[in-house]
Amino acid sequence: MDLTPEAFSIAMPGPIAGMGLAIERRLKFAFPETKFSHDFVPARLDAAAWDKLLRRTPFVGLGFAQMEPHGAAGRGFNGSAHWVVFLVTRNEAGAKSRFFGDKLAPGVLQMMQVGIAMLQGHTLCGEDGVRIGTIADLRAENSYAEDWKSDAAAMIALAFSVPISFGVTEALADVDVGLLDGASVTWSFDGTALIENPTGGV
Repeated sequence: MDLTPEAFSIAMPGPIAGMGLAIERRLKFAFPETKFSHDFVPARLDAAAWDKLLRRTPFVGLGFAQMEPHGAAGRGFNGSAHWVVFLVTRNEAGAKSRFFGDKLAPGVLQMMQVGIAMLQGHTLCGEDGVRIGTIADLRAENSYAEDWKSDAAAMIALAFSVPISFGVTEALADVDVGLLDGASVTWSFDGTALIENPTGGV
């Protein structure tokens, strides 16, 4: 095996992204794409972003919240990854129909109970069948979006955590920890490596 610095490439998808993909697969199992639209939800959302996400409802969105460490972990990370699932339905018939459902669309409470049943305690596995972690501490909240233009939509946010432990050997591919110091990391993507922002903003 080549142990030169050029061999220290980024693991794809890696432990955290792999966990997110496993959650996404579970959500698409519980909420089939033939009936529900799915997308990834960024942290910063305004009315325009929500309108784009909710072009088709009922909607299931996955968002990443944070990584929380559990005490001293040494050189490896040991803690929990926190995720949020957004369940949205739209119904012009009124608030009760939006929450309890009718013949036109599922109620957001029905979506919530299915989401809880399918996520809580579920052990996530990668596409290779390797165990990732078990979903825990799931909680649900009646939610809404600031500046939301649609009065006919209802949303429930499911927040949960998944334990995760990883170090450099999981984040990088073909890496020997003893040879890592002083070596460079190879990122293999086709986009421009550095993009300059002329306005000076982030």
